[in-house]
Amino acid sequence: MNLMNHLLNRPRLKHQRKYLLPRVSINPDEILLDDEEEEVVAPPPPPPPRSQTKFLALDKCLPRRQFLEVIDVDTPPDFVPPNSDSSQPILAYDPEWLAITRAFNTHMPTTRNQLSYPSEAQAREACQRELDWVKAHIFATPQSNGKGIKTIEDVQQFAKTAPAPGEPGADGRQQPPYYPNPQTAAFCAMLDIENKVDLLR
Repeated sequence: MNLMNHLLNRPRLKHQRKYLLPRVSINPDEILLDDEEEEVVAPPPPPPPRSQTKFLALDKCLPRRQFLEVIDVDTPPDFVPPNSDSSQPILAYDPEWLAITRAFNTHMPTTRNQLSYPSEAQAREACQRELDWVKAHIFATPQSNGKGIKTIEDVQQFAKTAPAPGEPGADGRQQPPYYPNPQTAAFCAMLDIENKVDLLR
């Protein structure tokens, strides 16, 4: 051992002493680890891309103005039309939406002051009551073709009621008169509710 210490104390081997001498562990339960191996933690995954909502700003309905955008929507391959007489999609009324319209029609204000709304429990009870009325008076009639649907074209037919810009009767220098909407009148008649839009004129 003295000879080894003598050799290791030489200048050329003195700096290698710590590598040549055997390592004596004081703790018998000690676990020797390689100092060069370090645990590498994987970086976190990148955050998902943020969703974007794009808005389309359209101009007034005037000549040479971009006031309308026409898009084509593909029909899903598994789409089954509710009306077997037609292979094209149709627009139909939603029973729950009609029930909500009937339940809240009395709360539509005709003045500047907003009417108070019922509580949530009262609103749910009213909507359920009106849903039963809608199913019995609209979706159980012969006009629903016995399929439980009510198409919009069976009730609301588009009709021109006001002159277009540039046509006789259209004066852009003053406030135009009130033109009643026959589609709104037909919709209110179907639901047997008061047409409050005509009361605002």
